[in-house]
Amino acid sequence: MRFFLGIALSLWVDEYRENNEIQRLNDSILNRLYDNLESDSTNFTWVINAHKTSLKSCNSINKWIDSSQNIHDSVNIHISRVAINTFTWANKEEYSSLKTSGRLDLIKNEELVKTLHEYYSQIEFAQKVEDDLNSDWIQNEFIPFIADYSNYFGNPIKEDIYGYYYPQFVLHSVPETNKIKYFVSRKIKTSNGAIFVYDGLLTLTKKLRKLIRTTIKIT
Repeated sequence: MRFFLGIALSLWVDEYRENNEIQRLNDSILNRLYDNLESDSTNFTWVINAHKTSLKSCNSINKWIDSSQNIHDSVNIHISRVAINTFTWANKEEYSSLKTSGRLDLIKNEELVKTLHEYYSQIEFAQKVEDDLNSDWIQNEFIPFIADYSNYFGNPIKEDIYGYYYPQFVLHSVPETNKIKYFVSRKIKTSNGAIFVYDGLLTLTKKLRKLIRTTIKIT
């Protein structure tokens, strides 16, 4: 009898240790995901504000076109902000590792797992949106067009374009009105779309961080 009790106790201890190790791995994974999401949230906020800055400049350019069209420093800044181009970056390494290793099963919160799938699917969608709507026409159409009316394209001379990350144009003549209106209208559509997508991603990061805090009791 003592022999069987000893075996049962030994099995219980092994199972207890195994469960504790699984819980430790689970908490470690979620802690890393939590930190990644904080970084993603900061990135998305930066991108949203970049597009909002571009939108304000687009509105200023439209007013400028309808007015005197005198070239001055603020016009150069606004024109430069039309060329603000962003890309989607998010830390997917931990999530990819979870999927390939099958360790997503360690996360017992079904709503959290579901929201993780939704979040990283939306990341892929955002990357496609920016690839399709942003990069090509700004690099291949707008910049070559505005360069014909500029005598400088480089580091900002007086004012920051956005985060000291984007170059500045300095105009020597007024761009073709109809063409600049076309590019501005296109940028307004693009930036509004980007803001919509990134606002959604930002909402998901907040939801995921709340779910993780609830799951592993992060304070």
